[in-house]
Order: sequence, then C-alpha cells, then structure tokens
Amino acid sequence: MGAVIYAISESDPIAETLIGKLALSVILGGIATYAARQSRYHRDREQRARDLQLELTAFSPFIEPLSPEQQEEERVIMTRKTFGKTTTSTKQEEEPGPTPLSFLLRRREKEEAASER
Repeated sequence: MGAVIYAISESDPIAETLIGKLALSVILGGIATYAARQSRYHRDREQRARDLQLELTAFSPFIEPLSPEQQEEERVIMTRKTFGKTTTSTKQEEEPGPTPLSFLLRRREKEEAASER
C-alpha cells in the first residue's frame, strides 16, 4: 500500500514503472488464483466420477444373492441415490450417506422384528 502511495505522489518514471509492475502482479495473481480454483474443481469432479464408476461396477455383484424383489428395490434406491441428486456439490467433510448395505441391514432388522411379534 505504501508503494502505491509513493508511486502516485512521485512524478518520476521509476514510480510509474513501479505502479505498473504492481498492477500487473495483481492481475497475474488473480488469474493464477482463478486457474487454481478451476483446477481443484475439475480434480474433485473427476474423483466423484471415479467413485461413482466404482460403486456402479460393484453394485450388481453386491445385490446378486438377494431375492429378485429385493434386487429391484436396491436398484430403485441406487438409482435415486445416483440420479436423484438436486445438487452436484459434495464436501469432503460430509458423511457419505446411506449405502446399499445399510439399507439391507435395516430391512433385515425390520424383518426380524416383524417375525418376533
């Protein structure tokens, strides 16, 4: 800040050169910051795409031992989880949310509770 005030108050070419260099540095710094943010966004998006690909690849063998009705229900749940998102942004700090395994365990607990009655 002091250098900018000095450059404005002086009328010699060195001060003008200094303010020009400072302005150029600020502009280039802004461009570098923007590029870094875009790079991070694309890396995060690529990681989410790889994670989704792995989940979809492992899903069919995972539900294979289930009955056809349960398989259909799991497919509906996975479809809603995968394509029913209202936002595309996810934070690393967030919990991943319910998985097909947790739905299966919850359903089995309900079935066991119903059979005990």
